[in-house]
Amino acid sequence: MRLRFLLAALVVCVLLGATASVYAGSPPYFMSSETGCGTNAQVILCDDFEQGDALNLPPAGPGPGSGRWASENADVANSHGGLNVRTKGWGMRIRDGYPHSECGPSVGVGGGCAARSILQDGIDGRNSALADHALAPGVSDGAGASYDGIRARFYVKLAPGFQSFGHTKFITLNRCCANGGGIDFGGAITNNWRDLQASPQWDCGDDNYHNPQGSNGQCYIDQNQGNDYTIPANGTWSIIEVEIQFNTYSVRNGIWRVWADNCGTTGLTCPANLTLRSQYTNVGWRGSGGGSNATTPNGQIGVWFFDIWGPLNGGDVGTVYLDNLKVTTIAHGTIGPVGAAPGAGNTDRQTLAGVTAVVGSQAGRVLGTVLTSRPAIRNALLIAPIFGLILIAIYVKARSRR
Repeated sequence: MRLRFLLAALVVCVLLGATASVYAGSPPYFMSSETGCGTNAQVILCDDFEQGDALNLPPAGPGPGSGRWASENADVANSHGGLNVRTKGWGMRIRDGYPHSECGPSVGVGGGCAARSILQDGIDGRNSALADHALAPGVSDGAGASYDGIRARFYVKLAPGFQSFGHTKFITLNRCCANGGGIDFGGAITNNWRDLQASPQWDCGDDNYHNPQGSNGQCYIDQNQGNDYTIPANGTWSIIEVEIQFNTYSVRNGIWRVWADNCGTTGLTCPANLTLRSQYTNVGWRGSGGGSNATTPNGQIGVWFFDIWGPLNGGDVGTVYLDNLKVTTIAHGTIGPVGAAPGAGNTDRQTLAGVTAVVGSQAGRVLGTVLTSRPAIRNALLIAPIFGLILIAIYVKARSRR
């Protein structure tokens, strides 16, 4: 009887440990309970902004939740143990005194926490919070792998009253490593960023090049599918997914694709199949004469950079919220909304088995939030299988002495 009881206890311990390993995010690369984060090698960065960092400073908002983006400037973090230890790997540049995250029933996608950056008028750079993060697998503090192509999906919300004047950066493509700054390969979403405009560095470093697959007669590439989408400033969430594939050096054969849709005030009403808004197959991200580091023949993407920055005169003003970032390799396939069943060709399908089958459901999201925001609970569950094995060993040894 006791043996059957201990075996049952062991099974429970193993299942709990497996559940913790599936649901719980793990800094500094997999800080989300979403499918594939930490279980699929094609997923190279996740953050749902529900976890705290080493400083454990309170976010804005009424709660519940205590998630952070990162609470400390990168230079300070590097002098106190490093980005991975202090700020979940984010190379943060915080110019203002505002909390960089906010938590509340109507803040994040489905409630909870979201990252936050506030662009202020009359200040160079708009005094906003911006940060970059290395891509897995990591090799050292703030440094990871580099890729010729990536996919990325995130949610963005603009507070009512947000004012757009253009000339504001949002996503920048750079080489390794976190806290590098600058512009290497151009802006994935930049300038008139609410209209999802991109500026490939080699194309825009060539004053004579106007992309023929576009319609504006400029190096900037706009939406070209006849169904343009503008991120609204009305407090609703937009889901954005991008695909970036670098070109052969000095050959315009790179790829830029954008999918975008509105997901409502909760962020939970996205369409299952996102709408393609931009598709270019002749992009020059890197090449001779492209300026900056775009002239490096073997240059690759080494960070994900929320480069939220505007000039003193003419930059945007208002509050930007971010949530549910997921970055993958090209081989991963389309990412899609949080909680949606992985589509055909999406390698996350390979991770769905046993307890992982409920990841993405509301129950999985709640459990994942608990585990990622309560390290003590997560750690206890992770050691549960070891505890179970110790119980079995003690029992077997006791029986052998009879």
